[in-house]
Amino acid sequence: VKQRHESLSEFEKGGRDDLAAGIKSELAILAKYLPAQLSEDEVIAIIKAAISKTGATTPKDMGKVMGVVTPQVKGKADGKFVANQVKSLLAGQ
Repeated sequence: VKQRHESLSEFEKGGRDDLAAGIKSELAILAKYLPAQLSEDEVIAIIKAAISKTGATTPKDMGKVMGVVTPQVKGKADGKFVANQVKSLLAGQ
């Protein structure tokens, strides 16, 4: 699915609407078989709980937080989104 999203992005940038349409239909089929994705609010709540649990205070503590968060969101949230949120929340404290 991740590869298809990347391909879709490239096809749309390149103006290849015919290929993009095929990828979109494949994604619709594959989505039926994926586990339900967590909402942004649910992911942020998990991250905040992990920050409290680990006592993380700076972006240097990102590894500790990710170690707690990753098993909870694996397959249910995009890893890049999770990492960006962790980094953002730690930088804001």
